[in-house]
Amino acid sequence: MYVSGIKPVSRENWTPDGASGRCEGCSKRFSSQTRRHHCRHCGELVCSECSYQKAYLCPDEKPVRVCDTCFNTIVGRLVSPSSGGSYLLSNSSDTPRPPMEAPPEAAEAPGG
Repeated sequence: MYVSGIKPVSRENWTPDGASGRCEGCSKRFSSQTRRHHCRHCGELVCSECSYQKAYLCPDEKPVRVCDTCFNTIVGRLVSPSSGGSYLLSNSSDTPRPPMEAPPEAAEAPGG
C-alpha cells in the first residue's frame, strides 16, 4: 500500500539531466564515479547516497527511488494520524516494513 495524497512530479517536469552538475542533496559533483539519479517524487537530480531509499508512490506499483528530503516528507505523512495502513521500503531490504507506530501503552503488571 502507499500513502494517499503523495503525488509524484510527472517526468516532463523533472530537472533535465544537463541542468545541474551537482547533487541537489549534498552538492557532490556528478562524474563517471558519482552518477546522477532523479528522485521519482520531486524530480530533482541527486547522487546515490542522497537517494538510496525507496517508497511506494502509486498503488499497485513497485517502490521507487526517492531523495532523502522526499522520503522524510513521506515518512512524516506516514506517521501522521490521518494516514493509515501504508508501507515504505528501504533499499536495505526488499521486505516491506509496516508503518511506524506510536509505542503501545504500558501493559498493566500481572496480578496488579
